[in-house]
Amino acid sequence: MQNRTIKFRFWSPHGKSFVEQYKYSGLVDELFDPDNMLIPSQYTCIKDNHQKEIWEGDIIEFERPLTNKHTKKYTAIISYADAAFLVMAKSSDVDGTLSYIWLHDLSKEIYNWKIKVIGNKFENPELI
Repeated sequence: MQNRTIKFRFWSPHGKSFVEQYKYSGLVDELFDPDNMLIPSQYTCIKDNHQKEIWEGDIIEFERPLTNKHTKKYTAIISYADAAFLVMAKSSDVDGTLSYIWLHDLSKEIYNWKIKVIGNKFENPELI
């Protein structure tokens, strides 16, 4: 089993920016208190096709190859659920179908899906 780096960054609603490399010495459960002044966002340990880190709350675009000539585009937000990172994707189809994909599956090289971080839910809510 491979160890992964567990990193958090924190969104400051008052400062409208991320606080990174925050040194926290309290209980981990306290970080997830809804009354907390900082909102935690965990690193997924996955990078997009431009080597940009993908974080919980990030909004990504990705293309799924359907055939040699056709692809399907999705816009998605990264969430954390059931001890894994989940991609809630909306397709570019007219009906805008929602799909749920495990980020780990999406990032596997065998799928050859092109992933790009385009923003995050805090700084770019209009992209959701």
